[in-house]
Amino acid sequence: MPWVFTQRHPLDTSAFASEADKRGIELDLATLRELYRHRLLVPFVELTYRPVRAPFTPDDPEPTAGSSRLTEIRLARNTGCLRDLSAMPFLPRVPFERGRQKSRFWWNGLIYSQHQLLALPLLEDSLRRRTDHKRGTRRIARLPAPHRLLLNQMGQMRKVAVALTTLEARYLPKLDPEWIQPNNADVEGWEGHREQFDPVQMREWLHYSSEQIRQGAEGLLLRGGQLDPVGAAWSQLMRRAPAKARKRLKDAALQALDLRIAAEILLLFYEDLAERNQAGRCRTSLGAWRGIRCMSG
Repeated sequence: MPWVFTQRHPLDTSAFASEADKRGIELDLATLRELYRHRLLVPFVELTYRPVRAPFTPDDPEPTAGSSRLTEIRLARNTGCLRDLSAMPFLPRVPFERGRQKSRFWWNGLIYSQHQLLALPLLEDSLRRRTDHKRGTRRIARLPAPHRLLLNQMGQMRKVAVALTTLEARYLPKLDPEWIQPNNADVEGWEGHREQFDPVQMREWLHYSSEQIRQGAEGLLLRGGQLDPVGAAWSQLMRRAPAKARKRLKDAALQALDLRIAAEILLLFYEDLAERNQAGRCRTSLGAWRGIRCMSG
């Protein structure tokens, strides 16, 4: 899709670990590999060095790539070198760390979506029980075998991350009703994207029912409220703060902000479906930041 990853940049493993650290969660390459091995946190896509699927180039023009990683993703897509690791069993040879024989310019080709950071609070208990082992000069992280409930939760969060990565270009620039703030595109270009966006078609493509969308948003709001260290009143004020100021948040406050932004994107999508009689109406106007919940009926 031409607008995917234009609003929030794709993250390589190093950038993902850095963003996790801002949220108070320590990750490294060995731990990311172990999370992948247990199918708890699978990279969003992998860029391969050989074609693994048919090449694909979209017909519609694409906004400017705001990051070098997005440029590489598009090239990999165009040449058939893009792979979905969640659609196949664990592949032991997927590289996370650079071997001694690799050039210093080498990177592992693994990309995460920023929306996968939403799942990290669910992993904190498992990460606290992480152990380290040595295999020669290599350090190996080990996590306890995950409970089926956690696997199900992480599977649901991946579905949420896929939906948000797809929907963010449509809804993220207009979260503030007073401003349109698209990244890597002018307002006119974004308006064109909004006019072409079909929420019903998108829901069908995502295989995401209206009820699942509502429940997903409700769950994100609930978790955001549980994590928020400042309370509802201060959170309303934070919502009005400039984006640059919000970037200074960290730990639980940043986690709560992530969850509420994600919930608002899903609720806006739900509202668009409701306007087309594809979902129950909200009993109140949308207001994820004020704790308003969208009720079907």
